[in-house]
Amino acid sequence: MPTWEKEADALHASGARHALILSGASDARGQIAEGIARALAPRQIRVSSAGAARGHVDPIAVRVLAELSVIGSDLRARTLDEVDVTGVGAILVLSEEDPTPPALRGVLRVHWPLVDPAQGGGSEEERIERYRAVRNELRRRLIRVFARDAIPSDGTETLTTSVGPASGGDMDAIRRLLVAALLPSGNVDGPNQRFIVARQNGRVVGCAGLETFGEDGQLRSMAVHWTSRNSGLGTRLHGRLLFEALQAGVRNLYVVTTTAADFFARQGYRKIQPADVPPGVVESEEYATFVPGGGVVMARPVTL
Repeated sequence: MPTWEKEADALHASGARHALILSGASDARGQIAEGIARALAPRQIRVSSAGAARGHVDPIAVRVLAELSVIGSDLRARTLDEVDVTGVGAILVLSEEDPTPPALRGVLRVHWPLVDPAQGGGSEEERIERYRAVRNELRRRLIRVFARDAIPSDGTETLTTSVGPASGGDMDAIRRLLVAALLPSGNVDGPNQRFIVARQNGRVVGCAGLETFGEDGQLRSMAVHWTSRNSGLGTRLHGRLLFEALQAGVRNLYVVTTTAADFFARQGYRKIQPADVPPGVVESEEYATFVPGGGVVMARPVTL
């Protein structure tokens, strides 16, 4: 297991109710991490970020957060002496230098020195790609930190689960699932899209979308509510989506992922090279959001 995964597990197991994100200066790394952490963390967990030196709110950081429907308008560039560190139970350091003050040295501390995406030249596209790479890496790690296990059933309620096509009235629930999973939701319900939903006792707890480009299709927007994970819903959603793809005349199905390559490999997908990705997928919202920042594309033929 890579070191960062062990460290993420330690943060997860710490039970900290106040997490502090630190860097040498208040910069894009801390601001992106704060936005993602606040979006993922349970309500009872407080997340703060600060720098040893004053910086500024980075507009590109806000932009790449918005691609995941994470609100960045409330981000602030704070120095450490402007943050109430009462009750800090875990510290995440993102800069090369560790500015943790002596008073907090006894707190569980993880050091993930990520590259500052604001450093370096290049075109606007190249700069944004650097920010997306940092955002996607932080998303991958923080999803593990704030992972929540399904609450075991006490057996008093019988769950009736169904998987089938979404209706127009399901789109708001689908968007909420995608926002909670930090997946793009900007063009959901666009042309050439159809969605499958999983319902438990009538409540939408999972979704998966199919976007078609002729004989090529993209599996997009797959999400399961945290209370229903590890129950096989992802596999059921995928199987129903394969049927939809077959009905739509899709011959090859593609998926972009940063965190679920193992799951999709079990569903018969294999990683492919960028040159083998069809134009429709390259131009999609999920490809633009994740692949320039380290995501992979996987593909499989459409057969049942």
